Amino acid sequence: DTHDAQGFAALRHLTVGDFRDWLLDDATDTATLQRVPRAITPEMAAAVSKLMRNQDLILAASKCQVVTRFRNTIGLPGHLSVRLQPN
Repeated sequence: DTHDAQGFAALRHLTVGDFRDWLLDDATDTATLQRVPRAITPEMAAAVSKLMRNQDLILAASKCQVVTRFRNTIGLPGHLSVRLQPN
């Protein structure tokens, strides 16, 4: 219901490998990624994450800024942050 068909039109022609290259491209910046979050389907995200190395995932994630505040603040630029949740 929340899929963005217009945003998906810009990504429709990409294969999974091309989508990976697009994510890692220097021209794809934070502003570009903020325009297409609802256009990327869960299947696309899962497929591209299977192709990417850890370094690729870190590079792609560095273009996304999500700051979370609760007991501490994580997600600040220039900081490597993780949240461990015991299960």
